[in-house]
Amino acid sequence: MDEETFEDFLDFARVFKKTWAYQRQKAGGGVGRIPLGIFSRKPTDRAEIRAIIWILGWWAQNMIFPILSNKVFLWTFFFWQAACCYAFFVHVMSTKNISRCCWRKDLAGFRGLSESERCGFLLVLEWFENYRLRCDLVANREAAVRFWKEEVLREDRPREKWQLEQWGDAMQWYLKWLGDCQVKGADHRSVAERVRGAVHSACARRGLAPRTKQCYGAWAARYSNYAGDERAVMLVETATRFLTSVVEDEDCAYSTQKQALNALAFLFKCVLGEEEPVFGVKLKKTGTRVPVVLSKEEARNVLSKMEEEESKEARYGLAARIQYGAGLRLSEVMRLRMQDVDLERGTVTVRAGKGDKDRMSVLPRSLVKEVVAQMEYGRELWEKDRQAGVAGVHIPGALARKFRRAAETFGWFWLFPAKQVSVDPECGVERRHHMHEKVYNEAIKRATKEAGMEKRVTSHAFRHSFATHLLESGTDLRRIQDLLGHEDITTTEIYLHVARGENGMGVRSPLDVLWGRSGSCRVKRLCLTRSPRKRLHPRDHRVKRLCLTRYGAHGENF
Repeated sequence: MDEETFEDFLDFARVFKKTWAYQRQKAGGGVGRIPLGIFSRKPTDRAEIRAIIWILGWWAQNMIFPILSNKVFLWTFFFWQAACCYAFFVHVMSTKNISRCCWRKDLAGFRGLSESERCGFLLVLEWFENYRLRCDLVANREAAVRFWKEEVLREDRPREKWQLEQWGDAMQWYLKWLGDCQVKGADHRSVAERVRGAVHSACARRGLAPRTKQCYGAWAARYSNYAGDERAVMLVETATRFLTSVVEDEDCAYSTQKQALNALAFLFKCVLGEEEPVFGVKLKKTGTRVPVVLSKEEARNVLSKMEEEESKEARYGLAARIQYGAGLRLSEVMRLRMQDVDLERGTVTVRAGKGDKDRMSVLPRSLVKEVVAQMEYGRELWEKDRQAGVAGVHIPGALARKFRRAAETFGWFWLFPAKQVSVDPECGVERRHHMHEKVYNEAIKRATKEAGMEKRVTSHAFRHSFATHLLESGTDLRRIQDLLGHEDITTTEIYLHVARGENGMGVRSPLDVLWGRSGSCRVKRLCLTRSPRKRLHPRDHRVKRLCLTRYGAHGENF
């Protein structure tokens, strides 16, 4: 290629880029990689066709025509270019605009309802929309039936007769509205639902974790509701105002602020095609929060209460004891498989934990017999599924393609399987999943309430207690970091605030130094000594009654 031809090639590339950007901006879009096709394809398609027609004409005039000296080739190329442009033009003009429908606007303009009935319809339909988006359901009759059974007809929430009638009429109106939209060929999805679907598709293409996809989609939907308009969603200024409101008005934690920032950055870069969006928002640092830690006695009480109510099908107590004994996260203990438990070595292997990392933790020796019994129960369910022809369990990543029969082997079966088979939301295959996290958390709440504790005990409190009790017993902080799977040692150092000394504060009270004893000195002196000449103070009588059960026979010295 000579120098003149190379200059023509560079000129063509610059014109192509400039024309593409101009046509995109003229159509109302940005200058990014991906057009505004997630909202309406027709304006962007016309802009693309105009750019392609203009560039083809420029290319033919400046590069092809001088080369073609033969008139036959010249006219052949001209008619071929004209036919391609005409085909593109017919395709664009025949494309129909996708009409959008919004049930909120149609409900506001519906004349068959009074103002009070309209408010009631709006209440239950907003409730249904939030439930549908939270469960990632398609708007149809099946989703409405599921919402009615799980949310409206709850046993712990009795409903009035007039409420059921009004809410039933609202759902009937919504289903009829969906049918009208389907007849007209209109898109009934809201802006938030469309944006969330685009974010989910982008996350799936990049192989992000399901929790990340869910988190980014929820923030994108929330941002779309804040923007309110399709065009406003694509403006960086709107995102800046939204992030500012999250930081300043909502008083969120620093981690929540970073989640919102990362989600919107992903939306603008990977969905809207913005190269380097600059939001200009300064995040606000929040103070360090001390984790909820159970004492050894409190942990023993909660675990014993969970053990009382467990059955062969629901081993919530065993799962809680493994979580406390190994320091696992909620998702890690739920996703344990048969091959992850090594009974001889006394170890538990965590596969694809937080950050897609593997690690090993300790398996309590006191749980070996119970784990063996749980494996036998799992083998019974596994054999039952194989006889019934149920599909194998879920295997992440490319392992399902590499080991096609591994999902049906016993080694990949769940250690805590669910009672019934269900449909996999990712692929729609009916298979057996692991124990649901929500059911496990509800069992912990019931056990905490029965134990008479006022602390907010969650499944993660067992993990905090595992690290705290190890630190109190003298285990090295670096070893605890490896067991917990923390990437940074500063994350593990938070337990230093709650695990110093016997009382968890790392200091000795000056009153204990004054008495020369540690612990309840006055209580022990009252229980172990007797003064026949001096009568006890009324306050000391109360202390005596409290000590009778603690010190047994020593209370008889009074």
